[in-house]
Amino acid sequence: MLPRRGWLILALLQLLSAVLSSPQCLTCDFLTETVVKGLKITERNHFAGGDTAWEEKNLGKYATSETRLIEALEGVCKKSTLPSTDSYISVKDLEFKCAHLMEESEELVEKWYYKNQEKEENRVDCAECYGGCNGCTGPLATECTECRVGFERDSKNACVDVDECAKPELHACTKANEACINDIGSYKCDCADGYKKNDVTKECELNILVATEPPPEPVEDGNDEL
Repeated sequence: MLPRRGWLILALLQLLSAVLSSPQCLTCDFLTETVVKGLKITERNHFAGGDTAWEEKNLGKYATSETRLIEALEGVCKKSTLPSTDSYISVKDLEFKCAHLMEESEELVEKWYYKNQEKEENRVDCAECYGGCNGCTGPLATECTECRVGFERDSKNACVDVDECAKPELHACTKANEACINDIGSYKCDCADGYKKNDVTKECELNILVATEPPPEPVEDGNDEL
């Protein structure tokens, strides 16, 4: 827990980070913890008198200065910054993944540092991006940094699925007896009704079993004359 400083809450939302034990959320947590630890180190280096009220008063402009931010980030994403990293042992290449996340989230970190670091918050939030996002600042379709391939912005600036099948120029289902089937973020080509794919030629051929199926027998109503 951080006295007088809220935990840094970053909207570092990754496509697959659904639970706090996931590698993505642990990486988010690690980034946050090293940033906050860097701030504590710079605070101690400049004011180590032990008088909390005095320190808060005299940090002055340095508290949110660019100089302090640069100094605090010297140890970001480094395991050596923290006394223990046992809780992150399950994350492979932790420092590399953290550095990549930091690069993507630099504006968020700076926004928190300059405007929100005094807020009394004591948690790290990780949530799942909307499926159509390629990076995001929140879980909604309108909060995508950019849209994934197969999605596009609509009139409300939300990333929505592109129906490739409705636009011939966007799909390659052009073989004889072939049909385009739309899927979320993509599409697939399959044989039209009444046809099946030849395992050898990969062409859609008439499904003989379907085409030659005999008509159903007439149902007798019991009134036919003998």
